[in-house]
Formats: sequence, C-alpha cells, structure tokens
Amino acid sequence: MTTFAQKYISGALAALMLAGSVIAISSPAQAQHRRYYDYGAGPFIAGAIGGLAIGSIIAGSRYPAYYDEPVYGHCWYQRERVYDDYGYYIGIRRVRVCE
Repeated sequence: MTTFAQKYISGALAALMLAGSVIAISSPAQAQHRRYYDYGAGPFIAGAIGGLAIGSIIAGSRYPAYYDEPVYGHCWYQRERVYDDYGYYIGIRRVRVCE
C-alpha cells in the first residue's frame, strides 16, 4: 500500500468517525418545549474528544517504534554531492555524520 493510499484511508476513517459522532448525538426536530432532554453541547464535545483520541491512537499505531543505536559523541547532518554512474552531478543529499 502506498503512502498516499494510507493517508487517504486514514483521513476517510477520521471523517467517517466525526460524521458518525455528529449523527449519533443529533435528535429529530420537535416543536415542543424540551424540558427533560436538554443535554446541551456535552454529547457533541464528548464525541469530538473521543473521535480525536481514537484517531490519534490509530495514527500512532501505524508505524513501529524506531530506536536508534546510542551514539557516544556529537552527530550532525552534512551536505554531500551526489553523482550518477557516469559521473554526472545529480544533486545534494543530507548525510548523518558522527564522531
């Protein structure tokens, strides 16, 4: 699966969860006084917070944790020229250099 497809699916799932939370808390229109069922914005806020929490959990679980080997010394990124197989200059890339 490509990165674009993964982003597209994640965005679609997030939009679907947000739409589902809005639909789940909406009630049909009534022309009478709402005496006992006036919840205010509480369910909407709870749904939005829950949707954000679930979305962040899904987004965080997509990639495995990466732990770099401990480096004892100072590291920095240095620019390096790149050439193709024929010796023609292609461009510049960044390389990590450690002491």
